Amino acid sequence: MNLSIIIPAFNAESTIIRAVDSALNAFSAAEVIVIDDGSTDDTGELLDKYSKIHQELKVIHIKNQGVSNARNLGINNSSNEYIMFMDADDEILFSQKTNIEEIMERKDMIVFSFIERKMSGKECASYTFDDSYIDCDNIADCFLNNKYSFYGPWSKVFRKTIIKKYNLEFNPGQKYGEDVVFVLKYLSNINKGIYLSSEVCYVHYINPNGASYYNKYYRDMNVYLFEQLKAFEKLVDTHVHNKNKSTQMINDFSAELFNETVYHYYLRIDKDDFLKMYAVAYNTYKSYLKIDSLRKCFLFKHLNIGESELTSATLSTKVYRSNRYYKFKFACKKLLYRFL
Repeated sequence: MNLSIIIPAFNAESTIIRAVDSALNAFSAAEVIVIDDGSTDDTGELLDKYSKIHQELKVIHIKNQGVSNARNLGINNSSNEYIMFMDADDEILFSQKTNIEEIMERKDMIVFSFIERKMSGKECASYTFDDSYIDCDNIADCFLNNKYSFYGPWSKVFRKTIIKKYNLEFNPGQKYGEDVVFVLKYLSNINKGIYLSSEVCYVHYINPNGASYYNKYYRDMNVYLFEQLKAFEKLVDTHVHNKNKSTQMINDFSAELFNETVYHYYLRIDKDDFLKMYAVAYNTYKSYLKIDSLRKCFLFKHLNIGESELTSATLSTKVYRSNRYYKFKFACKKLLYRFL
């Protein structure tokens, strides 16, 4: 099959063989490329042994430079036209329904349905589609209606010629949300539309250590999420031709991203620090923020916001006073995790 599956791996000795096995078994004769990103456990040794058994497996060892660099390296070393990404602790399920090559002759991306499991194997969520062809005019709507399904590069098939033609890559300097930006930029540069597949082809495992990632980078959330907004704005400008509709979509998405940024700040810092960080985020987003869009977001929907109050000083105080429930709930979770 004309398909390369790219897997970045860092200290993944407990899951990497399961991931590679699933990729090798899912699609006949697909190339599997694993980038060992400076692992200090037995990941590299396991992969080297496995590559001697499976000629379709290519292993590249590098110094640790992060997942974005690893994915970019995988793209550059791939031999095939179609690209899939997966995480080292996930699985690809055997595909017997969706003919990738046939669909990719008509469309520029396939988005598979997927499920989420805890590391114990218990299923906790599913994200499924009806089989449908989405033309370019409706891609922005499709993204907004299924955002979580588009947030990761996994469970998708990309066209390498588009990636290379438009110099698309994962930004190694962006530590959060870089995969969303990559997907949005890719969608901005296609002209055949996408295919949503009802086939559940991917299992994404929820890593309990993921919360520490948020804690590490939350102060930069404003910058990282604003990159998503700029990429979405480009998508809308490219594919949405109704000016009023495009403006509304951008306003709504900016409000959601601003809400998410403020929420991360709210949970993790005290009031004085929050008011300062809020002001920084507000100044970044203020040209996009509209009251009607903000009122749809959970931190703001219970507030009686007037036009004259759409300023950082007024809103930040109201937000802090009105959402103590979320902070209490977050504190309880942190306390609970200490005993699990």
